[in-house]
Amino acid sequence: MAHPHRANRLQGQMFLRPARDAVAKLPGYEFGSVLETDGFRSLDEFDLKLDEDGLTSVTLPSSWDKVKSPLKVVIQASLMESGGRPVTRRAEQAIWPAKTMPGIRPLFVKKETYDYKSNSYKPQFYGRFRQPCRF
Repeated sequence: MAHPHRANRLQGQMFLRPARDAVAKLPGYEFGSVLETDGFRSLDEFDLKLDEDGLTSVTLPSSWDKVKSPLKVVIQASLMESGGRPVTRRAEQAIWPAKTMPGIRPLFVKKETYDYKSNSYKPQFYGRFRQPCRF
């Protein structure tokens, strides 16, 4: 007997996102390099046909061999049912660039302020007594 989802289509997108706060049991701790700023990337879009068993696989080439911070791959996919109605799901997978990584819990508050001279937002760091931190 054929699977009810055979020949349906799976459409979606994959994204790469930074995961500086990668360990939920350690709130406030950050992992990885603050110098990495290109963590937000759209990776790929896909449009696949399910096989006779109602299965398919989504593969992604490794593009994070030089990364020094934890990342997560986010996949958002829609199964297009024969009636035309999509069933959409989202899944995330963590990627750690090393077996162990140090975590740092900063003792200052990070805020962004608008700099009208450069027309951009700049980070502001405040210490324990709400005094600006000087680096």
